[in-house]
Amino acid sequence: MELEAPLLMIRFKELDKYSIKAKDGDLGVIRDVYFDDSSWNIRYFVLETSRFLSGKKVLLSPANILNIDSDARFFEVGLSRKEIGESPTIADDIPVSLQQDPGQVAPDLHQEVEARPPKGDRHLQSCNAVLGYRLDCADATISGRVTDFLIAAPAWHLGLVAFDDIGLGESRRIFVLPSSVVRDIIFEKQSLLVALSKDDLDNIPKLDKEQYGHYVGQHP
Repeated sequence: MELEAPLLMIRFKELDKYSIKAKDGDLGVIRDVYFDDSSWNIRYFVLETSRFLSGKKVLLSPANILNIDSDARFFEVGLSRKEIGESPTIADDIPVSLQQDPGQVAPDLHQEVEARPPKGDRHLQSCNAVLGYRLDCADATISGRVTDFLIAAPAWHLGLVAFDDIGLGESRRIFVLPSSVVRDIIFEKQSLLVALSKDDLDNIPKLDKEQYGHYVGQHP
């Protein structure tokens, strides 16, 4: 069955407001998104199941989502509760942030740390883990940190990354970059390296919360 919902943009931080409806009833909420950092396509939604499955967390492929109701805030899934319960668990495909030794993160984030190969898929990233990573460009370290991801549905692609410009204090603003400009996600430095200069970033419009909400609504 084809996904019937029109193309829309969903904030990662609002996914937990959506319920999951299986063929035979509601079944939990989305707690995380795992994506491939070479394509920025969503690999799995991490679904925290309801009491019917003892609250265990399973990996749900976006291919199983049949429909989205953005008004009622639910995803319709073409699986039964039993089939979802038989899905892979979070132990079956582990993102980079959980493959690595936490001791590899540099205490001083400007310090160089020897990168060790991850123990699993080196391209599988967790949105929850990458939230808060700082922004690096080729010629400077910027004050921005990852504050959100914008998910294009039904393509299930993380097309845009939102950053909070923490250098602006109480008047902090949000700026948005296409994920295509991200050259690397560096676990050891807790950073995203982008293919832009500091001047490029300085010229990107900064948005307040209201403007950001409008931006999301206007960019399907």
